[in-house]
Amino acid sequence: MKCDRVGRRRSSDVDGAPANADRKPDLRGSLNQPTNATLRVDLHSHTNCSHDAVTTPWDLVERAREANLDRIAVTDHGCLDGAWRAREIDPELVIIGEEIRCRCRTEL
Repeated sequence: MKCDRVGRRRSSDVDGAPANADRKPDLRGSLNQPTNATLRVDLHSHTNCSHDAVTTPWDLVERAREANLDRIAVTDHGCLDGAWRAREIDPELVIIGEEIRCRCRTEL
């Protein structure tokens, strides 16, 4: 037996991995329910709608799927078009965001 992050005992199979290690966690539950699932997320990506990128929304979504990411935030510079296009391709994968420039010329 091994312990999880909060000290509870859990069973594992012969090689030491949890018995359900090959299953992808179900992340569609309520946001108010605690979960021990780990998410693989990229919170800063750009499409060709941004001045510093050449990747189409379609290619970005495909690459995220190939990398087994659970979510990506599409944060083009001053534009939401690429994020909306990517979200149309995969609504569950894409988080819509935008990188903005402040008056002091700092980008957020």
